[in-house]
Amino acid sequence: MVKFVDNNSDKPLYDQLKNLLEEKIITDYHCGELLPTERKLALSYDVSRTTVRIALQKLAQEGLVERIQGKGTVVSNFKKIQKINATQSNFAKQMLEQQKKPRMKLLKVELAKYTKELEHDFYMNSENELLKVEQLYCGDDIPVLFEKTYFAYDKFKKIDLTVFEKKSTEEVITEGYSSEAIFVYDKLDIVSAPSTRLIRKLQLKKSCPLLKIERKYLNQMNELISLIYSWARPDMYSYNVMYRKYNNE
Repeated sequence: MVKFVDNNSDKPLYDQLKNLLEEKIITDYHCGELLPTERKLALSYDVSRTTVRIALQKLAQEGLVERIQGKGTVVSNFKKIQKINATQSNFAKQMLEQQKKPRMKLLKVELAKYTKELEHDFYMNSENELLKVEQLYCGDDIPVLFEKTYFAYDKFKKIDLTVFEKKSTEEVITEGYSSEAIFVYDKLDIVSAPSTRLIRKLQLKKSCPLLKIERKYLNQMNELISLIYSWARPDMYSYNVMYRKYNNE
């Protein structure tokens, strides 16, 4: 069954299509297999060929496909790729399945205060700076997931901070705004809301069990470039990770 893009979503159609194609490539296609033509994809997903072209270009930039002149779009070599679905892209999908419109609100962008925990994670000292970004993800107007992200600011100094008004921190990390994220480390816990502030943000009546997701992005030098803490309501959000199988040759 073909899944379609949502014309009423705030997310660009080409990004929605890119996520749909990415999921299909990971689950249904093999290395070297040819994707349908731009024309066929446009007809299948009821979008323009321009939308298809941009979505395929983004997939090519991430290494999932190769655009070969005279042949078409081919699925890349599996042994070069281990793709993990981002928490936020999965969030939008889950909200749409619940017939709710996914929304993202930027709450705060600021230089972070130091803590012993952060200094340990980033191997930093008082001369370094961290950028903290807080975002709230809603289904319609219901808060579902609160996210707090710390960036190694020296690796993101050139970024336009207004980008966080439209993009999730996951998108900023994975779309080449800084050092390429090579390794991802995830930790999942069931916790009570750690503060009254979080209870208010998620509009909870009391401190109830939440999903806490800790995600670390590291570059090829094994340096931590970003640390993400997410707290989500388990009655409206489930944590899913998809891995692409690759050869060990």
